[in-house]
Amino acid sequence: MYIVEKFSPDVIIGSSMGGHVGLMLANYYNIEAIVFNPAIHSRSIEPKLDRLEAKEPNFNFQPVVILGLEDDVINPLITKEILDDALFYCDIEEVEGLGHRIPFYVFVDIYNKYVK
Repeated sequence: MYIVEKFSPDVIIGSSMGGHVGLMLANYYNIEAIVFNPAIHSRSIEPKLDRLEAKEPNFNFQPVVILGLEDDVINPLITKEILDDALFYCDIEEVEGLGHRIPFYVFVDIYNKYVK
């Protein structure tokens, strides 16, 4: 049994590589997700992850993706382009002045905005 199944979270939150994995897990387990600057491209290492295919087609999967427009690690324009072509809809929020690292106050504001 995977820890996600045992823990049964209401939302998965991740940043960078954690955002990439968070998207995969959230889609697989049909859990809400908030991801910051997900490393879905331009990674310095390519981890060996098994691709998780959704157990059943999840047409309601709608993660929240926060893109820092000043991110110099994971280019937000490439991320947006990839997500625009994805087979699921994302609520993409672009944040002026935000880089790759997420200040605590930004995290709290986003959390309070999307987690009900």
